[in-house]
Amino acid sequence: MSTVALHAQTLANLLLQNKPCLVLTGAGVSCDSGLGTYRDDHGEWTRQQPITAQAFLGNLAARQRYWARSYVGWKDFNRARPNANHQLILELQQLGLLSGLVTQNVDGLHTQCGHPDVVDLHGTIHHVKCTECGRTTERSNYQQEMKMRNPQLESLAGSSAPDGDSDLEGNKNFEWLRPPACEDCDGIMKPDVVFFGENVPRDKVERVYTLLEQSQSLLVIGSSLMIFSGYRFARRAGES
Repeated sequence: MSTVALHAQTLANLLLQNKPCLVLTGAGVSCDSGLGTYRDDHGEWTRQQPITAQAFLGNLAARQRYWARSYVGWKDFNRARPNANHQLILELQQLGLLSGLVTQNVDGLHTQCGHPDVVDLHGTIHHVKCTECGRTTERSNYQQEMKMRNPQLESLAGSSAPDGDSDLEGNKNFEWLRPPACEDCDGIMKPDVVFFGENVPRDKVERVYTLLEQSQSLLVIGSSLMIFSGYRFARRAGES
């Protein structure tokens, strides 16, 4: 038996003996869909740390830079499709081995794969929300409006990142970029995701804790657990 087959058999035995299992996924699950990861195998950053909520909301230049990078990154991000990892987790659910699925990813690929009731811990990049009145719009619509107002964006290129961002080459000045404001109140529009410096909504945290109470085990796939939003659940599982 190969090493991979042996590991697979070991995992299968653990799941059968400790069901139902709650699964928590991170960026590594979506690598085979063409989306990168934040960290390497040692938990070190492989790219620039994502923008913080404080910088996005408090600094126009930071916001302009973010939307330029995100506009470019969205093209590859929106083309991403579920891979074998997403399909395997769905099959585990269909076999009755899982109590639920929680993801730190904002790509929506678990839902696209057909997995029911995914807890998107950090939200989804497929929607944009006003920070003032809460008005929400589809990201694809916002993308089109961004293009209409800023045609120069079409000349930019860069590699994509797991949060829909893009690593644009060189230090560019984006003073010309005008991100569309909210159509209802003229407020700042922001991807409907939890940025660094923001807290995961309390109702989502409590929902995951409830799922943990209903589970016999926790399986973490594709995450270094280097941020507290996911690590807290591993810590809670270890205490029970």
